[in-house]
Amino acid sequence: MEDQWLPRNPAPVRQAVYGATDNQVIGSFGGLGYRDGAVYLFDQSKPEVVVLSPDSLLPVHRFGRRGEGPGEFWGIARPFPLGRYVDFRFLSAGSSGVAVYDGTGIELFDLAGVFERRYLEGVPSSRVFGFRYVGLSEPDGRVLFAVDKPGDGGAPERHLETWAFDIGNEPTATSRPRRLWELPLTHPPTTQRGVVVPRLQARPLWAVWGRCVVATDGAGDDLRVFNIDTGVVVSHRLPDWPLPEAGENDSGGRFQALPGSGAAPTARIRWEDLVVDPGAAWVRQWSSDADGPARVAIVDLRDGGVRDVKVPAFPRTFGDAGVYFAVEQGTLTESYIVRYSVSR
Repeated sequence: MEDQWLPRNPAPVRQAVYGATDNQVIGSFGGLGYRDGAVYLFDQSKPEVVVLSPDSLLPVHRFGRRGEGPGEFWGIARPFPLGRYVDFRFLSAGSSGVAVYDGTGIELFDLAGVFERRYLEGVPSSRVFGFRYVGLSEPDGRVLFAVDKPGDGGAPERHLETWAFDIGNEPTATSRPRRLWELPLTHPPTTQRGVVVPRLQARPLWAVWGRCVVATDGAGDDLRVFNIDTGVVVSHRLPDWPLPEAGENDSGGRFQALPGSGAAPTARIRWEDLVVDPGAAWVRQWSSDADGPARVAIVDLRDGGVRDVKVPAFPRTFGDAGVYFAVEQGTLTESYIVRYSVSR
């Protein structure tokens, strides 16, 4: 396959950064999106959405604040690490507006930041499992979200569930979503004291592509594409690349807030990140070097063709042709938004 805008050996150039100065500190990264010449950043620590210029990454507008009124964020759902990862997608931008998950529900704004409606997600959440992603289908703007949900009893079960709010129903405080699809996941190790999440435990990855949902369990060989209209699921084969060996700091740790230690993962992480551009899914292979170049399988979602590329930073969202935006981690919880440009 050959992307229209991506050369065979891409060399993205770092052009602009947001978050590196005192007046731009991102307290808790919660999501990034792009639409119609604007970059939308959700900072959960304030909480607010910062609208950035796609060229300079300078702030041009802000909306949302803590509170319980229309357009205010009721609860705060700060990302917690599963191993070294803090990747949660609590913001999605599309033609219908900007959807933001605030810990208790989903707020929908238009692209100018004007509040439109609030959806309550109505699905239980916990420290280990719970709400992970929010998305907007195109072109209808249906609000979708994904929940990492364990079973209700018996043998440990776990699924990544995709839910949606039906269009045409006026959303109120009692609006309820409906479940569309579930992807089986492997349950982490359990002990008498609770659930243990080793650093190398696979985690689900999820994205919205048009009127489809794209997902992987993070460990298997398949990328699943679920069609919202037909309910049909198509599987595309991910490449059989040798899995890098774990370093000393990768295999011995666990989720800090959970009991137990030294457990082996029940499903070894293989795929670390997922994002979609207009025609393909970018799937990042796990690497022990979190700051090194990202090896990426670009999967054509129409025919399953795969390209193998390396980029200095994995895309978080795509701008106009030849531009993408990444999130780079500093020390501790520091995050930076970086604009990259790719030229032929």
